[in-house]
Amino acid sequence: MAGNPFLPVATASVSWVDPQGLHIHVFTTDGFTVTERAMVPGQSGWINGTLPATAEANDISAACWVDSDGGHIRLYCTAGDATTEWCLDGEGSAWYRGSYTLS
Repeated sequence: MAGNPFLPVATASVSWVDPQGLHIHVFTTDGFTVTERAMVPGQSGWINGTLPATAEANDISAACWVDSDGGHIRLYCTAGDATTEWCLDGEGSAWYRGSYTLS
């Protein structure tokens, strides 16, 4: 848009299918703050995710897998020279900082 400064945007996404249906999580950073949007079974359309507001990054990547405990997401947020891992283990659980760090 005219008049708006250029902000780099990075996006990462993960998806899986389990007995409940299709799960999609999309993570976007504007170069500072990371936001999460999700489409999950039982919800109508896209919803705001629960990733903590303290997740900051200028670049992001993500991985996921499904096991008997449900879907697991690992989100890697790089800001400057450091990378922080954010983890979600099952729908409805809370995000937490993982043990992976690079600084």
